[in-house]
Amino acid sequence: MSVGAVCFPEYLKTRSGDNEAFLMQTLRDTPSVWARMEQAERIAPVHATGNYSYTCTRMHGPGWVMAGDAFAFIDPVFSSGVYPA
Repeated sequence: MSVGAVCFPEYLKTRSGDNEAFLMQTLRDTPSVWARMEQAERIAPVHATGNYSYTCTRMHGPGWVMAGDAFAFIDPVFSSGVYPA
């Protein structure tokens, strides 16, 4: 099983220390999640990444148009992609 946290950028900016400590504290901060994860055993290192979703402010201009992923990408698995689904 893979476990992760999708967070607001403002929350991520509060991070101090390493990614593992930040993830564990984030899990602890939600009691219902921590109740399920407390006894879990990590078998791989913690990784962090961002920018799974994006949109551009302009879709077209004189002589050009953005289409598909050039204009917007909503991740189908995490974050905003799950909400529309």
